[in-house]
Amino acid sequence: MTIPQLRNYRYLNTARLYDYLSTFESSQWSEETETHQQNSKETGTGLPQFDRAANEGEEVRSLTKQRVVSLANRHAFSRLYDNLATHIQEFDEFTDLTLDVKKGSVVEVTRTFTPSPVASLLDSVLQLGGMLKQFGPQMGQDMDSEALRQLDLVLALFGGNSAEAKVIPIVSDRDGSNVAVLFNAEDVYVDGDAEELGGELTVFGTINKVIPAGKDIDLLALTKSVPKSLRSSSSGTSVMRNAMVQMLQNVPEGLGNPVAPDQLSLAGPVLIVSPVACYTS
Repeated sequence: MTIPQLRNYRYLNTARLYDYLSTFESSQWSEETETHQQNSKETGTGLPQFDRAANEGEEVRSLTKQRVVSLANRHAFSRLYDNLATHIQEFDEFTDLTLDVKKGSVVEVTRTFTPSPVASLLDSVLQLGGMLKQFGPQMGQDMDSEALRQLDLVLALFGGNSAEAKVIPIVSDRDGSNVAVLFNAEDVYVDGDAEELGGELTVFGTINKVIPAGKDIDLLALTKSVPKSLRSSSSGTSVMRNAMVQMLQNVPEGLGNPVAPDQLSLAGPVLIVSPVACYTS
C-alpha cells in the first residue's frame, strides 16, 4: 500500500489552485470556489468575521465552515498534485537545480527559504511607523514637525495600493549549481505571517521565468508596497526611486534594520516560480 504524502501547509494560493484544477474537474471547481469566495467576502482575507453580539453557537458555525473550506482546498490540491504527478520535476534538498527547465514546467522544489529583507523592512516600517504616528505622544515619543513630515512621507511612499494584495518575495539559498529560487507570495494566502515562509520548505508551482547568470532581479520592484509607477528604474522615475532606496538604507532608528545595497537585488541564475502551495512534510 502506498503511503500518501502528508503536508503541513504554509501557503496555498486558492485562485491559482482552482484555475489549474479546472482543467481536470470543472464542476467541482465551481462548487468549491463559490464556497470559498462566499466566506472570503466576510473579511477580505478568507477568515470569518465575528459580530461582537453574535452568540457562541454562531461563532462555532462560522469556525466550522472555515475549517470545511480549508480542508476542501487542501483536498483539491492533493487532487491537482495527483493529476500532474507524471509531469512534476522534483528537486529535493540534495538535487541541484538546472536552468534547462522550460517556462510553464511544473516543479516541486525543496530548499531553505527566507523572506526578502526588503519586504520585511517595508512591513516593519509601515506597522511601526503607523503606530508611532498614532500613539507616539501616549508612549512618550514626542516628534517635532520635521520628524512628523518625514514619517508622513515614508508612510505615503511605501503604503502602496490598498486594493492590491501585498506581495512578499521569498528567496532560497543557492544550491551546488549556484541557482536560487524566487517566488512571490501574496499575503492573503499565507497561513500565518511572512515568517512562516522561512526555513526549509517545499514550493510547488510552475516556472514563470528563468534568469541567467549576469542578470539581476530588482527585489524592490517586486513588492507592491512601492507605488506601481515607481517599481521600475526607468529614467523618468529614477530620481524618486533612488530617494526611496536611500530611505530604506537610512531607515529611522527603531523602525527596522536598514537594507544593505546588495539586498535590493538578486543576481542570476534564478528560477522564478509561480507558487500554488508551500509546505513542509
